[in-house]
Amino acid sequence: MQFKPKNYFSHVVRKLENSETPFFYYPIVFLIIIFFRIFAESFSQQTVNYLNLDRYSFRIDLIHFAFSYIVLAMLLTLFVYYATHENIIKILKVILPSFIILLITPIADILLTHGKGHDILYLLPELKPNILKNFFTFFGDYGGVSSGLRIEIAIGLIAIYFYFREKKQPKFLSFFYTLIAYAIIFMWGSSPFFIKYFLEFIGQKYEFSGELMIHYYLILLFPLSVWCIALINPKHFFNVIQKIQWMFYCGIVAEIIGIMLGLHQGNKIGMNAVSTIFLNSVFVAISIGLLSSFFDLTKEAKHEAYVSLSLLMIYGLFAGIKLCFLLVSAAGAIHLYYMPPFQLKQINLMQYIFIPLILLFLTLCGYLIVVDSTLFFCWELFFIYTIVYFLLSRIVETRGKRVSVF
Repeated sequence: MQFKPKNYFSHVVRKLENSETPFFYYPIVFLIIIFFRIFAESFSQQTVNYLNLDRYSFRIDLIHFAFSYIVLAMLLTLFVYYATHENIIKILKVILPSFIILLITPIADILLTHGKGHDILYLLPELKPNILKNFFTFFGDYGGVSSGLRIEIAIGLIAIYFYFREKKQPKFLSFFYTLIAYAIIFMWGSSPFFIKYFLEFIGQKYEFSGELMIHYYLILLFPLSVWCIALINPKHFFNVIQKIQWMFYCGIVAEIIGIMLGLHQGNKIGMNAVSTIFLNSVFVAISIGLLSSFFDLTKEAKHEAYVSLSLLMIYGLFAGIKLCFLLVSAAGAIHLYYMPPFQLKQINLMQYIFIPLILLFLTLCGYLIVVDSTLFFCWELFFIYTIVYFLLSRIVETRGKRVSVF
């Protein structure tokens, strides 16, 4: 029987899409592939072996690389979804294990350089590459893109073309979509340029670092994750959004109150840098969104609540240990209020303690985004929140409605 690559490719795609393997295993395999890539790349880099770095630098590189590949996978998933309108779970079942081609680069680089290796870099502004020239010449003579990486990207693009053909797309349209996929990969590799332009736009200094890239990918990860989740089950997603929106609004207002207090009193005790305030404000806002979903899911005793809590802790840790502590404390108050063994919601009076307490935690987050001390914090806010919540709950009850927010 004659071997036909196209038929074999179609067979693999259908097998992955229709596999009865629990979906949970696919992200696990994806992460394993990333770790294998980082391990192999440690020996294919010419100037540095990641395993020889100090612990902090290695941890930063590990998180940075993992986040970067997760963002790339999400970008490609969303693009393929809108190009084919295929079920997004089926798309993920193909894309996530397909990242096995990441192992091509380090293996090829070691073989092609006879063991010397080749450094792999983003398209960095400080190296002044010609972006348009590099795009139209498949990275041209840019030194940060190795032969192994070019081979990997070429194989990936060929696979994308055949995937679109498998989905009954015309040849020309499949080729056009493949070019768009290449553009997505190219822009992903050019991320430092976007960061530089944004930082300069807001008057901040650009300096490439692993920490900077982590913050960049963290900001992208949240909306991309929400987007993908919404496409998996739109009806359920928007039901949850409808339930948590007022909790989210209240949390953001509490954060803003804290930031305003910090800015007002910052002259007395000194403020953090503007870039730090901006970045941590975004991370805390994202964490409040996760806290709101945790709030709703906890009421229904769903295990997914603890996925939200885990993500909240990740964003909180990158915002700072104090902010993470306060966010987890707010989540803890929610747990005590709704979940056994205490389930304090059964005691009506407790709502006038726990809801203001949660808002106080979030106000403190906003305050500590700006300053590093609570020396001048307005603790009377707890009583103000209690009075406001009490009055609002009474007004809603007199109109014959329940307080749906909490």
